[in-house]
Parts: sequence; C-alpha cells; structure tokens
Amino acid sequence: MTSRQQQPDLVIRAHNVHNGNGRPDETAEAFVAAMEALQVHVGVVTEAKALVWPLRDLARRHDLQLVAESPKGAPRPPAPVSEHGDTVLIIRDLVARRSRTKVMTRDWIVRQYQRRHEPRRDQVVMPRGPVRGVWGTHLPPGGPNSVNGAAWCEQMDKALAWAARGGCRVVVGDVNASRQQLEAYIDAYDGPGRRRVRTATVVGQGVDLCIVIGGTADGADLEHGGSDHRAQLYAITATGARAAMRRWIKKTLRRVRRKG
Repeated sequence: MTSRQQQPDLVIRAHNVHNGNGRPDETAEAFVAAMEALQVHVGVVTEAKALVWPLRDLARRHDLQLVAESPKGAPRPPAPVSEHGDTVLIIRDLVARRSRTKVMTRDWIVRQYQRRHEPRRDQVVMPRGPVRGVWGTHLPPGGPNSVNGAAWCEQMDKALAWAARGGCRVVVGDVNASRQQLEAYIDAYDGPGRRRVRTATVVGQGVDLCIVIGGTADGADLEHGGSDHRAQLYAITATGARAAMRRWIKKTLRRVRRKG
C-alpha cells in the first residue's frame, strides 16, 4: 500500500516582471496561465505598475482576487516617483480573510538616474489555512549597507516583525540583496520577535528570495519571461499544522457546547 504524497500548504509564484518590458498584457496573461498550470495559490508580482490594469481584467475573467493599488502617473522632477501599484498579489483557489497595504516612511534613490522614489508600499494577505499570511515585498536597491540602507532596513524590519507574530508567515519578493546578506541581517536582527525571526528559513535565487517563519519551504527557478529575473516557485508547509488544527477543533467544540 503506497502512502499519499504530501501536498504543500501553500504554493507561491513570485516574479519581478520589469513592467512587462513593453508587453504588459502578454506578461500578465502568461503569469496567470502559469499560476493555473502550477496550481499556485498566491502570485507575487513586483515592478508591476504596467500590469495592474491587465491583471484586473484577468482577475475578473478567471475568478481571482487582486490585491493591488492603482498606479499613478509619472511626476515631473524633482518630485519623487510614486510606488503605487509596484507590488501586486494575485489570490487563486484560496479564501483571503483580509488584505492590506503596508506603507513605509523613507524615500530612496536610483543612483543610475539620480531620481528619488516615494517610500515602498508592500501588499499583505491573510488567508484561511495553515499559512497565516503572505507579505509581498520589493525592497529598495543596494541592500542594508547602501545609500538606501535606512529605507531597506525599515522595510525589512517591518516585514520581519510582522512575520514573527505567530503561526506560519511568509515574506516573499525581490529583496535587492543577496541570500548571504539577508541571512546575516536576520541573524543580527534585534527587533520584535527576534527569537522567532532567527529561526527563519530562506530560499530562492539571486535577489528573489522567500523568508518563512513557522514553516518549511522548497523553491525552484522558473522562466525569465522577458525579465532579467527568473520567476520563482515556492512550496510552503506550516510547522505544527496538525496540532494547530486539533486546537482549533477543540476550541470550536467547546464554544458550540457552551452555546448548547
């Protein structure tokens, strides 16, 4: 008698699409098609401003939930560039209890163009199930020790503090730092929930990484899809999911019996 293959609790596909490189409609359609083919629950799209409207249309047609802000037009210099719509979450075959936008406070700069950007705006979804939450992120370029270090550290600290609140939580996207830099930063993290943060698992390739607290993860490289970043596929399994379910069942039964 063969045992059933264990299925992950959550599957995530993440990709920095570089605004579709002039083909936002095709890039959006390819992303949604890949989600369906790979049975992905949450899609994380970064540098997604040009894809927001095509993705909204696809979400209506494919019964998906989109967590996204509408992008704003490019302002005249020296006004900073808006970050609305840069990071998008796509929810498939999953019930989202709630979602929200996490807004940072520090501007940052692209040194190549000497152009300032508004603070980043990350997207968070809290689904039903063993995985408590997914935080989609796109950090400023350069990493923690760069000219954008203060903005980078603010954003990463907020994501890590959120991920340490309990249960299995995932921070995923383009972190604009190497895995070695990220793991060193996590090891030195001294903010809220530092003990849980230091147990985090990091998977992914290049700067496209996934941080899991309260669970395990496996990752795989996918296609470039016209971007210089490869898409990433992550399979997440919550630690102690069965124990959590048992506690929920007992709590629910007690509440029902009290009412009866």
